[in-house]
Amino acid sequence: MQRLFLGAAAGLTLLLALLTVEFGAVQKDMVVPAGLLAGLIAVPIILRKPVAGVFVIFASAVIVEADKLTFGLKVTSSIPIFRDIGPFFVNPLELIMVVAAIGWLLRSRDKVVARRPVPVFVPFTAFIAVVAFGVIHGLFTHGDLKIALWTVRPLAYFYLAYLLTFQLLRDRRQVTALIWIFILGVALKGAIGWWRYYVDLGGSLAGLSNVVGMNSLMDHEESFFYLGVMLLAAVQILYGAPRGQRIAALLATPLVLLPFLANERRAGVLALIVALPLLCIMTLALVPKRRKLVIGGLVLAGAFLPFYVGASWNTQSLVTEPVQAMKSGVTPNTRDQLSNQYRDIENYDLMYTAKHSPVIGIGYGKEMTQAKLLPNISAQFSWFKIAPHNSILWILMTLGILGFVPFWYFLGSTIIRMLQTARRLPRSADRGIVAFAMLMLSSLLVFAMVDQGLLSARPMVFIGVLLGVVFALPHLDKPTNVAESLPPEGEEHD
Repeated sequence: MQRLFLGAAAGLTLLLALLTVEFGAVQKDMVVPAGLLAGLIAVPIILRKPVAGVFVIFASAVIVEADKLTFGLKVTSSIPIFRDIGPFFVNPLELIMVVAAIGWLLRSRDKVVARRPVPVFVPFTAFIAVVAFGVIHGLFTHGDLKIALWTVRPLAYFYLAYLLTFQLLRDRRQVTALIWIFILGVALKGAIGWWRYYVDLGGSLAGLSNVVGMNSLMDHEESFFYLGVMLLAAVQILYGAPRGQRIAALLATPLVLLPFLANERRAGVLALIVALPLLCIMTLALVPKRRKLVIGGLVLAGAFLPFYVGASWNTQSLVTEPVQAMKSGVTPNTRDQLSNQYRDIENYDLMYTAKHSPVIGIGYGKEMTQAKLLPNISAQFSWFKIAPHNSILWILMTLGILGFVPFWYFLGSTIIRMLQTARRLPRSADRGIVAFAMLMLSSLLVFAMVDQGLLSARPMVFIGVLLGVVFALPHLDKPTNVAESLPPEGEEHD
């Protein structure tokens, strides 16, 4: 039965994609009936089996672009799951979340699915409550409603995806299915990246200069997911995983490597530089039998890296992209220097604006004050005064100390709880899932500092689901009897 629902959810996504791609450009009114058909299929499935909603939102985050690509092969970006339905400020992803939540509430009321005490519920909810206050505060001080709601959506997705996943996962096969969705979904995006590079651009990124509205091979967020598959392959080698998954992740790694490099996102390279030492530290602590392998790998890396960096420093090619990304912070070329200067001005303006209301922030729906004038890039990105690259400072600007402290308290509480969970899990492969989640959370923070991570819907949904998986793992070995799994009276949350 589980496979039936998973297959139906995957088929639904494929059906909507094919209808939209086939008819969307020629006959736009086909999008509406396609959406209605998808809804008629999805709603009863998700109400009956709410965890199917988790599969759909997770697959959407991994596979579907939030905005349409503007050139070349763009099959996945044509699926409008992240785009609003007509004039209404609601999109299919949000409807799926709502239906899944209703299904869970109905089944938990009937005691078919027991409610669990939610880890880090208080700090997470406290932060989201401050976000809600920031929206109200912004609107009452002349903020724009549309801008406010657009910019807080990813944070809301993060929260809801976490709660739904944690409450709805009941079976290890569901965790396995989510991992397969991730590997196969990103592998598909890797194949699309190869096509776009060699077929649409003729094997040269120079063609991007003629493309309006894009400055990279793929969507910026794709680098986050490409990085994720490479990290997952490394984690599964060190911690163990089902043989099929290990092979699939290893095969997917070269498939995503070229588009990862060709996407030229410095955030991705920086996140990789942060993640690899973190992986080594966690493995030394959590998997003692792999210590010799980790130490040997570090020795080899220490011997190889100086030669690689030296040979790549003055060489421009995809193979040397990681070194060029590091070099851009030391001796940047003209393009990187302009990008660095833009970010410096942006960060100055963010801090300048934050000082106007240091306690409660300026609220959502407002532009940052331009104490230093930013270059006008509205032709490429119309919201450049609203959605900055550094979304960590954006939190400080919009919510002030009132929101900045709960944000970091929630993250700190989550990291501590994840480490505690990893130590208690008896299976090495389960500890690997926690390690992978930790690596992706650290990568999200890197993207948040330099590439709008907290303002990006797809990574936020992905991390929300991943955290839900991590904290659900200890419950998957416990009895499934409802009475046994209900929390003691007075302990709804910890």
